[in-house]
Amino acid sequence: MSDYLPKDVLVEILSKLPLKTLVQCTTVCKSWYSIIINPNFISLHHNTHISTAGRRPLLFVRHYNMFDRVERYALHFDDEELGESSDADSFEEYLELKCPERSRSEYMRIVGCCNGLICLSDDYDKFTDTVVLWNPIIRKHVGLPNPSLGYNGRGSCIYGFGFDGVKHDYKVVRVVYNSTATEDYKLQIPPTIEFLDKLRAVKFLVPPGVEVYSLSSGVWRTISDACPSYILHQNHSVSTFLNGAVHWISKDCSFIVAFDVGNEKFSEISLPDSVAERNVMKLDVMITGTSLMGDERVWSGEVLE
Repeated sequence: MSDYLPKDVLVEILSKLPLKTLVQCTTVCKSWYSIIINPNFISLHHNTHISTAGRRPLLFVRHYNMFDRVERYALHFDDEELGESSDADSFEEYLELKCPERSRSEYMRIVGCCNGLICLSDDYDKFTDTVVLWNPIIRKHVGLPNPSLGYNGRGSCIYGFGFDGVKHDYKVVRVVYNSTATEDYKLQIPPTIEFLDKLRAVKFLVPPGVEVYSLSSGVWRTISDACPSYILHQNHSVSTFLNGAVHWISKDCSFIVAFDVGNEKFSEISLPDSVAERNVMKLDVMITGTSLMGDERVWSGEVLE
């Protein structure tokens, strides 16, 4: 059929197909396959479906069985988004997915998702450097080469994932804090005001290193715009991509650090004092609509006599 249809018409038709049908179309011929795996088409298909009124939205779900050490991935219909029943029975599975890599430590961590592309990292034990970009719909993945910046296991090694809309390129950013400090800055429970003030003031003796992987070039490169030397959040906090930038929470939960994927520059977003001054054990940043929101765990407890 592609011999009789102009390419732009074919792209328009394919962009309106549901995911399962689109997967089947990748096996029709080489020309269709090349269209479907193109990053521009992936973005078009994603934007077409999220803007279609009445379409059932999908959730990407990962389940990890800590006893069997088995990971399971699937797409589920988010019926609650449409105001339907939120019972467990309504959480209908749409498509089961097979993870392209098996973790060498505990489990693959989801760094972030963008336009249907998922970034996974096997960095649970801090010393493995396996990072994968995975398109579960067309069942293809790319293993990233080993990063160039070393990590000594102290401090933090943090990943982020986003899309450069100008260059139409996916990028992974890696921030490495190699600490040579002798003091231990593990979280005190409950965190005291003195501890949080100390955490805000701490600087690593070795400046953080920043490198960026470009999917189009296939290589890591160090960038000159250094990340600020205060501590970002712990290794396993999920980054959030919104409006062309990757976002993380600072370790002391007083502000958000943003990395612009296009110009590769860092900036800060202050959090409200009502959040920054609370004894927060953990604060994650996520998206709701077109805005950032926070999910916090606040320490509370009773003194037993």
